[in-house]
Amino acid sequence: MRIHYISNLAGMTAHSQHPLVSYQPLRSFFQLSYAILVILRLPYYATISLIPSLRPIRTWTAKQTFMSRLVYPLLDATSRVGITEKLTLEPGKEGERFQTVPVPSSDLFKGALASETIKPQEVGGTWFPNAPGKDIASKTAVLYFHGGAFIQGDGRTVQCGSIAKKFLDTGAADAVFSLQYRLSGYNGVNPFPAALQDALSSYVFLLNTLNIPSSQILIAGDSSGGNLATALLRYLHEFGSAINTPTPKCAVLLSPWVEPFYYDSRGNPNRNTDFTPGTFGAWGAHSYAGKLPRTDPYITPLGNPFPTPVPMFVNAGTAELFYERITKWASEMREAGSVVELHIEENAVHDTFLVGDIIGFADSAWGVATKMAEFTSTMGDYGQDTDSEIPPISTFITRLRDTAPQLSQSRHTNSTFYRNLEEVLDSRRTTGLYWSVVENQWQVGDAVDFCSGDILGLSRSDARRAEFHAEVARHPDFSIGSNGVRLMDGNSKYLEQAEKDIAAFHGAEDGLLVGSAFEANVAVWTALPRPGDVIVYDALVHASTHEGVNKSLAIDKFEFPHNDVEGFRRVLLEVFKSQRLVQQGKRSILVAVESIYSMDGDVCPLQELVDVAHELSAGHGNIQFVVDEAHSIGVIGPKGSGLVCELGLQKEIAIVVHSYGKAIGATGAIILGNKITRGALTNFARSVIYTTAPSFLFIAAIKSGYTLLESGQTEEASNTLNIDLTDAVTDPRAQERIQSLAMLFFDLLTSHPTWPEAEKRGLLRVPLVDGWEERSFLAHILPVMTRPEYTWWLFFQLLARGFCVFPVEHPVVPAGKGRLRVIIHASNTEDQVQGFVDAVFSWVEEMIKIEDGETTATVSLAADRVYTWMSDSGPGLVISCSILGFISTVFVLLRFWARRLTRQSFGLDGWLCLAALLCHHAVLAAAGITVYKGGLGRDIRITSTQDPNSVVWLFQGVFIGEVGYTYSSPLIKLSVLSFYWRIFPTPFVKMGCKILGAASIAWCIAITILDFVQCRPLEAFWYLELQVLPTTKCLDPTLCFLGNSIVNAIIDFFTLVLPLHEVSKLYISTKKKLVIGSVFLLGGIAFAASMVRSIATGIMVREGVTNFTRTATVVEIYVAIIGACMPTLVPIYRQLRYGDPLKSNTTGISKQTLPVKGSSAQKKHLDNTGSFERLSNTDNDFMSDDYRDNRRVNISSRQAGAPGYNQGESYQMDGVMVTQKTVWSEHKQNSNVV
Repeated sequence: MRIHYISNLAGMTAHSQHPLVSYQPLRSFFQLSYAILVILRLPYYATISLIPSLRPIRTWTAKQTFMSRLVYPLLDATSRVGITEKLTLEPGKEGERFQTVPVPSSDLFKGALASETIKPQEVGGTWFPNAPGKDIASKTAVLYFHGGAFIQGDGRTVQCGSIAKKFLDTGAADAVFSLQYRLSGYNGVNPFPAALQDALSSYVFLLNTLNIPSSQILIAGDSSGGNLATALLRYLHEFGSAINTPTPKCAVLLSPWVEPFYYDSRGNPNRNTDFTPGTFGAWGAHSYAGKLPRTDPYITPLGNPFPTPVPMFVNAGTAELFYERITKWASEMREAGSVVELHIEENAVHDTFLVGDIIGFADSAWGVATKMAEFTSTMGDYGQDTDSEIPPISTFITRLRDTAPQLSQSRHTNSTFYRNLEEVLDSRRTTGLYWSVVENQWQVGDAVDFCSGDILGLSRSDARRAEFHAEVARHPDFSIGSNGVRLMDGNSKYLEQAEKDIAAFHGAEDGLLVGSAFEANVAVWTALPRPGDVIVYDALVHASTHEGVNKSLAIDKFEFPHNDVEGFRRVLLEVFKSQRLVQQGKRSILVAVESIYSMDGDVCPLQELVDVAHELSAGHGNIQFVVDEAHSIGVIGPKGSGLVCELGLQKEIAIVVHSYGKAIGATGAIILGNKITRGALTNFARSVIYTTAPSFLFIAAIKSGYTLLESGQTEEASNTLNIDLTDAVTDPRAQERIQSLAMLFFDLLTSHPTWPEAEKRGLLRVPLVDGWEERSFLAHILPVMTRPEYTWWLFFQLLARGFCVFPVEHPVVPAGKGRLRVIIHASNTEDQVQGFVDAVFSWVEEMIKIEDGETTATVSLAADRVYTWMSDSGPGLVISCSILGFISTVFVLLRFWARRLTRQSFGLDGWLCLAALLCHHAVLAAAGITVYKGGLGRDIRITSTQDPNSVVWLFQGVFIGEVGYTYSSPLIKLSVLSFYWRIFPTPFVKMGCKILGAASIAWCIAITILDFVQCRPLEAFWYLELQVLPTTKCLDPTLCFLGNSIVNAIIDFFTLVLPLHEVSKLYISTKKKLVIGSVFLLGGIAFAASMVRSIATGIMVREGVTNFTRTATVVEIYVAIIGACMPTLVPIYRQLRYGDPLKSNTTGISKQTLPVKGSSAQKKHLDNTGSFERLSNTDNDFMSDDYRDNRRVNISSRQAGAPGYNQGESYQMDGVMVTQKTVWSEHKQNSNVV
């Protein structure tokens, strides 16, 4: 389903422009920054890849996990720049296998392909395995359209070679022609119909030029290529007869992109498994569609089914983002009369045919290829001619039955079955989303009921039981169960009469009883919308409505802001603008709303919405409403008949759904409408057709509830619970009883002296409180909200005081908007409401004291019971940092090995790097102990509840980490500066090193002092109870942390750019300068980590939460050590590649250096010309032949045996042999001798 938010409603009125980062120099800066971020993520990718329990799907291999994680950011970075590939018609390395396709007759291009601005052009394609011979007409050929979101790919060997091999090796075809269709791009480059024109041209080329019969041509494509193949089939369906072009033998669609504008993957269960970023889809969709509406059938196959005589093989991976959409489209095509074989690729990501070899899904892709070959070999001559009839579906089903594996061949063992289930449940436990069945304590008298849906108390009242028994007694020969489905032998006169009576009570023509309100909504939305209709729904409709809407046949679905009448008007105008058939009154708009919203408790402005619909429908009557009244029956309207009856809109509303699981105190639901809608439901609603009819006892329970509603006995039902209703209730009817209690709740809440402060701090928020005195109706659902991290605390506080009100969190409500859902019942008393409000403010006052430091307590009363709900990221923190620690250790050891290879003593920079490493290992060890003993990785306010001593361990560990970081950070900076000093001994670099070195040392001294004086006495830092004493003085730790992070990041930045000036002055090519500069910029990894640490700290300060899972102290220094070591490892690379740590080429050139001043070798004068000073020691890692300034020398000689070696004339110069082939360049002050 495609969901349009109101900000995205405008169609593509102009071609999309290139993003800002696609222009230089922003592009290079963006790409470098993104590359650094990807490098920082590599340890995390490696961790989840190597540990099976951390993989998105446990059965994946390490390669599959790692590569799917890595491909995502690479695609995302490319998409954010948005530069389309450039194609050429030159044969290239494909040679004679690359063949151009001429432009066919313009008569072939009709309808959507007859564009005024986009004209057919000559295109090319690549043949596999060889160029076509004279016998090509006798072979089976595949016309293949590559994937790439219409903005990437060329169909040549690199991209499609492995794909073609699967077709050829499985025997599915004898030859493959992979089309290089025109790619789309920003600024209106080749939008639709360019690619489809090329597809038609190539198909006609195979038919008419190469004379390949249509019965021997397979159309195939992956991803966007599948979309293109579908568009070609649609065009042949619409215009094949007119252009005298037959349809192909069959089609193979591999992960087809059936809904390009579905790129917002929020809420998609496969978001964490697939490698496709939303930015990639957005780039492709907007570039390809151009000015066309996103719902155009040629752009979006989903929701636009059509019958085709071409049998289709459709593949979808269960782990890809588009899995549900592909399977839904396949169902739509089947219902339209097409033959579709859907193959499900278990645990596979998107388009394994294309990327399987790269990311580890090659075996899975070959499995698909085998099934595809079986399909193509059994298709016979289907679809040869556009006038042929669709093959009998029974024949196709028989073929499937014959080729389907037996159940015993695919059944898993019980251990695997249960283990896989347990793994997915564990993933919910770790994220705090695990749900379980709980004991309703209010039912056994342990707590006051402010949570159940039994609003009127009917399910437990004596009057209700008596009426139910009377109903049963009136039908003594009733049947216990139902005999079958409703359309066969499950129907009865009693059931039909009950439906008529209920419909009459609500002022409707007819009704249909079903098992639940969820079932009712799914039935309505899957049966009533017809192809071409549009659904418009309120942003907060129930999950059952979303379930039905997702499965509907509507061409498009639009969301409007919750209860926003003007927002509703804007959406309708957009629908009329984009949907011509709706505007003409030939298709309908179905509007989904609720009378009272289940989680927010506000009432729908139904009358105003109906008025807007009447105004805009222009007399067509094609805007119809579906109103879910699950929470209004029994509490609003005449005798509790609901909001529609209260407003007198029975004739204006097409469908009303009433649930009986709330106020009626039964189960089931009814769908109210007229005889036409009832007929549609009994014919198209699968949840009605294929389920057992309601039983007598089921119906009798519902009828007894209605009897009480009609007789006004809800007053008695409320009073049979032995509750003393006070004189404050002037009218004791149950509906007004609820109103009175709701008014009391708001009055007690807003008049409490702590309310203003609680609201100001965000400790308490009630969305419906504003203007409650002026509202004519107050619903019984009252959401009470606090800060997201406090929701469960408040729940347990109230439960401990005897009030049951359940918390509701994501995914039931939007993330960050959890709440306690308070439900007022007619059976509640004023004292209970008073007690509930008092309990809420008792908790609020306790939290205010904790936040203001007025108590030695560190957590609230209820926090102990929250503990098991909180996630623990401590082990993951230690594992990730330990991996980085190991990698950094390896890099330091390699650094010392590089020094040894060049036979040089270890320099100061190396020893400082080693010291930083050892110091930071101590920080890591402290973090590990703190995780184990102090609960690092969990919220300290929670861990302290279970073990008060953990707070001491935690803050002692934090203190040790601060001190260790205070020394490891400047040590690694001084190591880098020492390295600069050694290889760039120029005044500019030396001055920079002095300044930055002094700043690093000053920072170290300042932070050391801060570490030891942040609390006086110091032990108050970890003994929190000392902090409330008047003699204790403590600085804000988060502000201190933020301050030192910012200063540290500034020093990191200037250290990073310091050598770039010197690199720019080297006497070498620009290419070499860029290479050398990029080596120094590897230190940008550390700078990026420092910035992430600063930003994370800023977030921590902003949210007022001291949660140390967000700190990245350990990571920063380790990545700095790795970045500092990388430039020094070039000798190892030379040793491994050339066998000599000083050799930088393969032609025999050897780097030699005179023993001169500044060298770590023997120091002496060469002759009377004075001393020479080298740019660096002989262990210089990657610049030993680059000299400049005064008094520097370089000698490079060809060794004996190398090409060009000549023993000729030579000169002895202090032990260095200089031959004719030697190049000696000397630069001295005021002289230049060569």
